[in-house]
Amino acid sequence: MKQFTKPYRIAIYLISYVLISASTIAQIDYTTAIKESRNLLIETLKEYPGVSISVVVDQEIVWKEGLGYSNTATKEKVKPDHRFLYYSLSKSILGVAIYRLQNQGILDIDNPITNYLKDLPEQYQNVTARQLLGHTAGVRHYKKGEWSMLSQEKCLTTDEAIRVFINDPLAFEPGSTYQYSSFGYVLLSHLIEQITGDTFDVHMDKLFENYSINSIARPVDSTPADMQATRYEKWNSKKERGIEAVVNNSCKFGGGGFIGTASDLAMFHARILEEEKGNQKSTLYSTLNQDGLTSYGYGIGINKKTENVYYAHTGSGKGGSSVLIIYPKYDLVIVLLGNIKGDALTASIGQIGNNFKKAISN
Repeated sequence: MKQFTKPYRIAIYLISYVLISASTIAQIDYTTAIKESRNLLIETLKEYPGVSISVVVDQEIVWKEGLGYSNTATKEKVKPDHRFLYYSLSKSILGVAIYRLQNQGILDIDNPITNYLKDLPEQYQNVTARQLLGHTAGVRHYKKGEWSMLSQEKCLTTDEAIRVFINDPLAFEPGSTYQYSSFGYVLLSHLIEQITGDTFDVHMDKLFENYSINSIARPVDSTPADMQATRYEKWNSKKERGIEAVVNNSCKFGGGGFIGTASDLAMFHARILEEEKGNQKSTLYSTLNQDGLTSYGYGIGINKKTENVYYAHTGSGKGGSSVLIIYPKYDLVIVLLGNIKGDALTASIGQIGNNFKKAISN
């Protein structure tokens, strides 16, 4: 082994010291941000039996934690690897799947979807994937009582799922106005099956594998999946008791059917965000309507009206609620999940975002 003289050893030591010191200085202290954000989440436990949070900065998980109960009867605490219902955050996942098919040249989102789906009723001949993504296609949303009914149905294929709405007239002329529609995303799920030749679940599993995501799945019955937090209809925080919900979201596919951990969803979007940085032609974080009808993008809301640019979405239904926010300037992604329907997580995420933006900026 080569021996160094004393001057060289001193020089190497000094260089190493400088590098270590620089690395230490560059580290961000998230202690205050975590403490203040945890206090906010503790307050939400008045509304939720349990919550899970994951904060990712520059593709690194800087905080993940579970608070409250995964199961109120057994007093099992929420762990970071507990899975929750994503509900409409599923749209942000499906949007990425469609975007990738577009980039691969498999799908043109401005072509009529009848170019790909030959058996659709006549009213769909002017509907495009762009309109479905941006909620301007005219596909209706749930009728009264329909959401609850579909939460008890079982769908193995997208063919089964689209039967509920596919023969109904469109609510308006495609491209003329905005109306939020989860059924539009069910139809996009069907489109994925037809143009790829894979089942929806197989195609999505390939997507998750590509980004090293393991917990996200689409359960096909009402039995809780492995490591899934118990879903609740009612919660009494004073008595620490809850009434369990029976839910099957399999018929909602990419419109609201996924479950998973907070960390996997946050890392999924953090990796997509990083991937898109080098893509100067990227449209993933742009609105999908040319006429200003919507600020919606590929399964996510886009806010570029102020310097505080962010992308966000929420999800909520019987047995769960969820919220996602992405601050591209800070490479910051935050996901909050709860095991009952509620609004407190959505109300808290902005302040939690501010806490971490402040830490990053200091």
